[in-house]
Amino acid sequence: MSHTPGPWEWDAPISDFIIGKDSEGNIFALAVVGEYILAGDKDANGNLIAAAPELLEACKRAVMFVETRIGEQHSVAKDLWDAIKRAEGREH
Repeated sequence: MSHTPGPWEWDAPISDFIIGKDSEGNIFALAVVGEYILAGDKDANGNLIAAAPELLEACKRAVMFVETRIGEQHSVAKDLWDAIKRAEGREH
């Protein structure tokens, strides 16, 4: 399973849409950050969703660092791998 490559963008408060681009540069909506979300949560959730591709790549780099410097069995490495697998749809 693969996801739409980043960067993803969100122009709060102008838009409710998280947008991305396909391989041909076409812009499309990836997600909607709805109005039904509690005040303040909408901004936080939109920012988190838009940052998802960069966060996933950072986790992948961090897990390699932790495994090399601290060890594969360290709880931080396990937590990072769990998050990576969940983001990639390999484990729920």
